[in-house]
Amino acid sequence: MAAATAARSRSATEVWLLGQPEPNPCWGKQLPKNGQVLRRFFHFVRVQRKSVKEAASLVTAEVAVVWEKARIPTQKKSRCVERILRLYASWQNLDRSKKRSAEVDVENRRSFSLALMTLFDIGHADAFDLITVDEDRQFLLGQRCPDGPRGIMQGVDQSLADRERRRLERGVLNAVELTGACLGCRRRRRERW
Repeated sequence: MAAATAARSRSATEVWLLGQPEPNPCWGKQLPKNGQVLRRFFHFVRVQRKSVKEAASLVTAEVAVVWEKARIPTQKKSRCVERILRLYASWQNLDRSKKRSAEVDVENRRSFSLALMTLFDIGHADAFDLITVDEDRQFLLGQRCPDGPRGIMQGVDQSLADRERRRLERGVLNAVELTGACLGCRRRRRERW
């Protein structure tokens, strides 16, 4: 029992090409990047001993919370899990060839390392049509920028929250619009104020 709960050394938990697993979701005020998501995934797999699919599902739930805070509609949960599993499969392929020093292998590692710094994009295919607030559209564009993410999420937009509260009281706003999520790829109802 003591051996199972004993603290591991950093070298024992370090993940090749990624570094240390993320013990806490540290997405901050920007949408998460591929590397952050994969490190969080490895925390569940290697430290907490979850299955690969269970870990992908847990990470998807954490990432979806951040996208909902940003009020950006997301893909279905199953597609997000598949995306994490594809990232993991790519890492596994590189891990198998980590001792090789051929130019192709080195180039593959370099391109994977660059891909880790890009946005983990689980936005809905029609996100720009579904987003009603222009600032949210601009934030998503800034996060998808190839030069690196631009913009951060600040606190709650109080004037928008007040408008939504009043619309909810009048019965004009439904719960899907309030969360900003596109659950099951349903289109949000658009009504005039």
